[in-house]
Amino acid sequence: MSEKELRQYYWIQREIERLYEEIQELRFQTLMIPLSDGMPSPPYSPSDGVGELAVAIVALQEQLCKRLADLQRKRAAIEAFIAGIEDMEIAKIVQMRFLELLSWREIGDRLGYDYTVVYKKCRKYLSKNLQQMQH
Repeated sequence: MSEKELRQYYWIQREIERLYEEIQELRFQTLMIPLSDGMPSPPYSPSDGVGELAVAIVALQEQLCKRLADLQRKRAAIEAFIAGIEDMEIAKIVQMRFLELLSWREIGDRLGYDYTVVYKKCRKYLSKNLQQMQH
C-alpha cells in the first residue's frame, strides 16, 4: 500500500461520518412525508409531488449507501494492511502517523526516538512494501 493511500484514511473517515449524517437526514425527511389527509387515496406515484419527493429521497439514499460501502471497503483495506505489518514497531509508527495523524516528532517522543528515526523507518518500510507490490 502506498503512502498516498494511507493518507486517505483520515478523509475516508470524515466522509463516512458525513454520509452517515446525510443518510440519517434523508431518513428523517422520509418520515416527514405526509401519509394521508384522511381520505382514501392510491399509493404514492411519481406523478404527484409527494411521490416524486419520496422517489428522489430513496434514490439519493441508495447512492449514498453505495458510496458509504465503497469507503468502508477502502478503510478496511488500510486497517488490514496495518494489521498485517509483522514488525510491531513499524505497525505502531504507521498507525500513529496515518490513523491517529500524529506528527513525526510526536511519534518519536512516544517511542523514545528522534523524529528522523521514525520517519526513516516508516519510509523504508513503505518503500520496500511498494516495490514488492510492483513485482
